[in-house]
Amino acid sequence: MYQDIKQNTKEKYIGHKNEFRVKSTTFKKENNIPIHFHEYYEIEIITSGSGIMTLNGNDIPFKKGMVFFLLPNDFHKFIFFEETQIYNISFCENVLFADTNKKRIIEKTNNYLNINERQLSSILTLCDAIIKLDDINDKSRQYLLKSLLELFPCLYNIDVVSSYFGIAVAFIENHFKDNITATDVAKQCLINEDYLNKIFKKEINITVTDYIRKKRLHYASVLLKSSKLSVSEIAYNSGFQSIQTFNRVYKSYYGVSPSKNR
Repeated sequence: MYQDIKQNTKEKYIGHKNEFRVKSTTFKKENNIPIHFHEYYEIEIITSGSGIMTLNGNDIPFKKGMVFFLLPNDFHKFIFFEETQIYNISFCENVLFADTNKKRIIEKTNNYLNINERQLSSILTLCDAIIKLDDINDKSRQYLLKSLLELFPCLYNIDVVSSYFGIAVAFIENHFKDNITATDVAKQCLINEDYLNKIFKKEINITVTDYIRKKRLHYASVLLKSSKLSVSEIAYNSGFQSIQTFNRVYKSYYGVSPSKNR
């Protein structure tokens, strides 16, 4: 669909019946990973080596102890300066919904952070335990994954937030390219739209509709810089229902038209 951007599907990389996967991979210097995106969440943990990750158009140098948290539809690629080992945790949105008191690992200020040796050791201990169990005991693996995911909000120093907010953000992250509205998001959370807007205003000081629009505009902006799609194709692929609306909203937000920003 994106001509030069590969999409990694859940079925291929996690499995038809699985909701998550943890693995460790060592990449040689010449094994650069081209630009791609996923339809699931990913946590990338650098355990050795160095290089550059290009994330949504931004180059981020990495080394041992860096952790990247990638949302569905984040465009990224790896360039390796030397042999590099990466632990990868891939999981579906259902994993986020499974815990009603989920801490905020979706909404944060940065897509990455640096951790110390002790923190890295704790994370890798859990990752190795999950890998060792494989499919032998699924309940044990789920428990270990939950423990693992609970570590990251602590590392980000993020407070517990409304479970409604977490469910809403996860739903938007996975469906903003569809024709969803704030009403649809509220229904997903089983609350009314006004109450959900109050939660969003409290947490991030914008409405649900504004958040959906912001996600679509950011996605469109990355496509403009990273793909060969036409402006109209980008508009529809980003969730806008008309090219006119896309042009108007884009210029209002970025100060220039989509074609000029390209």
